[in-house]
Amino acid sequence: MTGNRFILIASLITGMAVAAVHKKTFKFIPLQRKGWLRHLLAGCLMGIGAAIAGGGNDSQLLLGLPSLSPAGITTVVMMLIGIIMGRAVSKKL
Repeated sequence: MTGNRFILIASLITGMAVAAVHKKTFKFIPLQRKGWLRHLLAGCLMGIGAAIAGGGNDSQLLLGLPSLSPAGITTVVMMLIGIIMGRAVSKKL
């Protein structure tokens, strides 16, 4: 089962890269040290959140919310609050 997850993730990344190159929207932008640290921290926080919530935004929106489970609704509401807070913080930076 674990191997299937890696295949899925590799397929998703490959598909995104192929689509971006095909549409000519792919642009590699090297990050400065500060940018790498910020993106690393953001990725770690997203991973922790996905582990706590029992999946990413797609599984919550497609499985948790339609089932009207309290955990699914709470997770989606917290994701929306996180998006709003993240946008507010990034505007100030």
